[in-house]
Amino acid sequence: MDPKLTIYTKMPLALKSMSISIMQGMDKLRFKKWVDSAYTELMESQWFSRNELLELQFQRLKKLLIYANENVPYYNRVFKRFGVMPKSMNDFEIMKKIPFLTKDIIRRNFNELISTNIPKSQMFHSHTSGTTGSPLSFYMDLRTQGYYRAHILRHRAWWGFNFKEYTASFGGKTVIPIYQTRPPFWVTDIPDKLIIFSSFHLKPRFMEYMIEYILRTGIKAIKGYPSNLYILAQYLKSRNAYLPMKFVFTGAEPVYPYMRSLIEERFKCEVSDFYGNSEETARAYECKKHMCHIAMESIYLEIVNEEGSPCKIGEIGEIVGTSLTNYAMPFIRYKTGDLSSFVDNCDCGLSLPVISQVTTKVEDIILSKDSRMVSPSALTHPFKPLDPLAVLKSQIIQRKIGKITVKIVKGPGFSSAQEEMLLRNFRERFGDLLTVKIEFVDEIPKTANGKYRWVISDLTKNNLKFG
Repeated sequence: MDPKLTIYTKMPLALKSMSISIMQGMDKLRFKKWVDSAYTELMESQWFSRNELLELQFQRLKKLLIYANENVPYYNRVFKRFGVMPKSMNDFEIMKKIPFLTKDIIRRNFNELISTNIPKSQMFHSHTSGTTGSPLSFYMDLRTQGYYRAHILRHRAWWGFNFKEYTASFGGKTVIPIYQTRPPFWVTDIPDKLIIFSSFHLKPRFMEYMIEYILRTGIKAIKGYPSNLYILAQYLKSRNAYLPMKFVFTGAEPVYPYMRSLIEERFKCEVSDFYGNSEETARAYECKKHMCHIAMESIYLEIVNEEGSPCKIGEIGEIVGTSLTNYAMPFIRYKTGDLSSFVDNCDCGLSLPVISQVTTKVEDIILSKDSRMVSPSALTHPFKPLDPLAVLKSQIIQRKIGKITVKIVKGPGFSSAQEEMLLRNFRERFGDLLTVKIEFVDEIPKTANGKYRWVISDLTKNNLKFG
């Protein structure tokens, strides 16, 4: 186990909260000037006309392409090959000449995609969640992280959120040792005004303490993975109870209609969702009319059909995104694997274009040996420290409670050491509550409708019991 994690798990609650608050405070300070600048800009640009927004987006895209051509070896080579001349760019049509970027291409050309003009000290390392079964590693600059956080702040502002109040958070962070069976099952992040609850303790007798604490402290805002909030809502329903909120924010996973319906019923509050990816090439936020507006000030988003041609309004296709802010490692025309469509404009007053609800992967909830319910997003974390080239694809299968099989298509970076690391990461997060078996396969097939499912459980949501 990581020595730092060992020390943290042995800390009393007050020191855990202090440790997290110090780390988050330093993190917040690091990005503050970028967040403040981006937020000020976004609160003004949201009222631009569509033409003004398109002009802003065009100028930022042109600047990015010129920079990539001059400072990123991969794009310099690709642009020459396909006749892309950014300085002569007069409209968005030039984008059609640029080939799509995929995860496999990024892995094969990793170093060539890194800017030669930005010191590593001004970059930070990031990675995808791995919900496609193959996490991706990459670099990002501080400005891009500033825009990411500023977009979230603007989204909350659309809903009238009070930034001075605390929010209950149900994400995927390991904040409490998995073996802990007595409350508290949460820690306090003072700088971000969050009460972070352990999503690895979503078991009826533990959730009772969580709900009691939220009610006792008067918290009126909650955010998290939709699957986590859905588990909490299911438990409330089993007790014929409610947890009234003023704000419910979801993200990182699709929030399906059956989830949204029960969450809104039990929290007595509308759900506000957002769509985005770790690569910062695609982002959209739900307004009070429940329409998802594209963050076009920092994103150039396309939707293409199977032939790679632009989709018409209302036509479902794959989201292809370009970050307009990440100069450290530009991702231009990056294929996200997510499906959506452009839809008619919203009458909320914003001119930001709108997309339909994004369809990604239909995942199932996993049950541990003591019947704790585990969000599929929480299962991505053991994969994140692996070598970027270790796993090409993976899939998690559950047939029995407390047991999972992890199917892996090996990549060139896979080794016995990587296998041991993955198993160790699962043990550190789940202890003996989850038995993990690794099975190596040549390919992982898609479902009959052509979709790829990362987590498949025979224990469907209809069989979840709350005692």
